[in-house]
Amino acid sequence: MIHETPAGRLVTLELSRDGQPLTIKVQLANRKQGMGDLSKDKFMDKDFHVQIPPIPNIPPMPNMPDMRSPTLA
Repeated sequence: MIHETPAGRLVTLELSRDGQPLTIKVQLANRKQGMGDLSKDKFMDKDFHVQIPPIPNIPPMPNMPDMRSPTLA
């Protein structure tokens, strides 16, 4: 649906975060113009910072045997 929506239109997205519903409004950009204006003008000249939280301790994945896909004839 996003692909068919014109650039510049304000759309409402309904998400689920931590099991809770969340509604946000975003303005769609023109894919053909890419991120050029955002990367330099808005982020590169400012102190832009992203902090990714650490992943909690989880057990490692168990070793799984090799699996073969069925062969189509």
